Amino acid sequence: MEPRYGMSGGFHASARGPSVRLSADNMTACRLQPRAGYNGGMVFASEPIRLGEMFTVQIDRIVSVWCGSIEVGLVQADPLVACQFPSASSIELPCWVLSGEYIYVNSQRHPATLTSGRTLDDLQPDDTLGLKFVRDGDKANMQIYINGDFEGICARGIPADVATWAVIDMYGTCQQISVVPAAAQFDSAENEETLLLPAVISNSETSDSQRYALVYYNCSYLLCLVMGATTEV
Repeated sequence: MEPRYGMSGGFHASARGPSVRLSADNMTACRLQPRAGYNGGMVFASEPIRLGEMFTVQIDRIVSVWCGSIEVGLVQADPLVACQFPSASSIELPCWVLSGEYIYVNSQRHPATLTSGRTLDDLQPDDTLGLKFVRDGDKANMQIYINGDFEGICARGIPADVATWAVIDMYGTCQQISVVPAAAQFDSAENEETLLLPAVISNSETSDSQRYALVYYNCSYLLCLVMGATTEV
């Protein structure tokens, strides 16, 4: 069992979308003018993921004028470059981003079915969402949790020897999030290895088209989001 820790930092001070405003010592991120647009709301963790770390945010505000909602994932590129894309799912760099019912690998879309049959777009106020980066030898995968329940592995083939950043996109209905402690989010995650999402094409360099599940585990990282009160603005 790997050690598990909550990250002490907040959001990256400089790597953020053009519509993002940070406050509270970079612990809160808000997408400005949410009725005027549905993207430009990317934020990154303040530092790369390390083994056993956990990152938790709370959704403080949502709006109901758009379709789609929060996007979460892992990026293995300079956040200052990645944040220039309009949304996390459109990043054309090494990344794995879950959005709705799809996983985007380097902006290429593949189906991703959670074990409960829900999608991220189904999340309601007070729901929680977890993102975990799990070690397995020299490879890793990305696991999803909803309300503390393991929902499967949504991405595999993630290199372990490259700096990896958690990305959160306040897309669509998501307007504001804040960093909160994350240690308690591991309590109901005891059987995560028994459930799997459909295999997702790896973006690692390989000529074997069948190698969907080349997994680079080098970190255990959990991103949890708590949906807050719905707010119309």
